[in-house]
Amino acid sequence: HRAPLGGVLVRWVRGVAVQLAVWLLAAALLLVAARAGGVMAALGAVLLLQLALAEGRVPMARRIARLPWVPVPARVRQLAQQAGIAPERLRLVEADDEGFVGGWSGIRPRTLVVPAQWLSLPDAALLAILRRRQLIAASGAHLRGVLGAVAWNTLGAAVVIALTGARVESAAGVLTVAAGMTLWAFAGVLLLPTPSRAAVFAVDALAARDGAAAPLAEALSPLDRWQDDEPHRSPGVEAVFHPVPAVGVRLARLGAGGGAPVERPAHLLAHHLARHALWLGWGTLSPLSRLVHCNVGRPVLWAMLPGD
Repeated sequence: HRAPLGGVLVRWVRGVAVQLAVWLLAAALLLVAARAGGVMAALGAVLLLQLALAEGRVPMARRIARLPWVPVPARVRQLAQQAGIAPERLRLVEADDEGFVGGWSGIRPRTLVVPAQWLSLPDAALLAILRRRQLIAASGAHLRGVLGAVAWNTLGAAVVIALTGARVESAAGVLTVAAGMTLWAFAGVLLLPTPSRAAVFAVDALAARDGAAAPLAEALSPLDRWQDDEPHRSPGVEAVFHPVPAVGVRLARLGAGGGAPVERPAHLLAHHLARHALWLGWGTLSPLSRLVHCNVGRPVLWAMLPGD
């Protein structure tokens, strides 16, 4: 939807101010750690910063953008219980961007954020989506996504320092790391979507068992319209830039409309690896988390990027 330019600018400036504050804190911690213990201490600071961002994803999202809590209706609490989610773990938010999908917060999934817009879905479709979110948590896919992203970014910091010889105990060294991590994050944008798509397919297949494919398929189409509104993409574009597969491909995998039968994966991969790596890149001074095609200029999507 369209919003007045003044309001858009105010929201953008708020988000940029929060990111700048995080960057300044990260730079200061890197300097202090490097001066106290050298490169290994600096890498330890990078690791701890990312873990703190992962653990505080919801509080940070609400500081970056206006995301007011709204009461959880009895209907939604009942559906959450049917999906295996304790209602007290559920938080319903009113987002001013229809692309907001929420998600789990915490290194281990603790709080599930759901956009109030999803209440317009039929009960069966909303139940299927909530059940899918529960499986992401229970299977360990969320944890693997977070820890995989932390490992990717920490490895990147080590590679950048080693290749550039940056002295992180100086301001120039910190800026060198920031520049190098921006390139590393871009490499992640190209490489990490492939395992991320595999995880989406795996979760879809697991959620579609026991006759739930039809209501899940019913939910996927409106969720796609509220986000990319791009049900079909060329294989080349999707392979490089999109960690969430086109909804047309997902529906075919689910067997909707006479497509392929539901697959039953032996295991789940790292869920949202690519997008966790972007968000946690705030701890490495990389700006790419708010400059990718799905969320540029949209602060409400900087900590909780669009997803499946």
